Amino acid sequence: MRVRFGRFLIRTTIFAIIVGATALYVYLNVQDYAYYTDKPWHPVTKCRNSKQELDQLLNLTFQVHETLDSLGIGHWLMYGSIWGARRIQAPLPWDNDVDLGFRGEGNFSRYTLQQVIASFEAKGLIVNNKWFQSRTLTVSKEGWPLTVDLFAFYNNSGWMQRRGLESWVAWINYRTRHTFPSWVVDFPLPKARFGFFEVYIPRGGIEIMKHLYRDSWWKEVKPKVCEEEE
Repeated sequence: MRVRFGRFLIRTTIFAIIVGATALYVYLNVQDYAYYTDKPWHPVTKCRNSKQELDQLLNLTFQVHETLDSLGIGHWLMYGSIWGARRIQAPLPWDNDVDLGFRGEGNFSRYTLQQVIASFEAKGLIVNNKWFQSRTLTVSKEGWPLTVDLFAFYNNSGWMQRRGLESWVAWINYRTRHTFPSWVVDFPLPKARFGFFEVYIPRGGIEIMKHLYRDSWWKEVKPKVCEEEE
């Protein structure tokens, strides 16, 4: 009797652990990890970047945009940077980077990753290679605090999706918050004013945002620090 009860207790404990771990995994996967959402481990500390920081970010973005154009790699504004272009024709005041998406197929696949990185480094830019982790490259310049993040997307049966280790570990999150119809980035793409230059943006107005920000695409969401200042 005691043996049976012990086995029952072990099985119940294992089942509870599995259920709990699954619930935690799903919970973490459905969260929105956008910068402005003020996660405890990375809170937004200021509502507005300085003019100098904004000028630096725009110049950095322009250099990245020009480099990708020179390589013939199709790219476009992504995530919160789309809101910036559509609302104020510039990066969002509180954002810590500019996001650019690009096609992992096509012209990009004609180069090695190191050749692409070398094209940025030839302009004096610094590249943080996160390719294995999330198919991303973070481009910066020494002494400038803000960055440009490049995200590779691949067409999977009419849906643009990201690859890399994170896309498997956080499968639900990547399929619900980093996936969108491929037609919105079919070239040639329209352009939008972004500071002192124009850059490519997705087709269909804010259609892409309905897929990236399912819980808030219809409203303007600011960091808590901005709400406190108002």
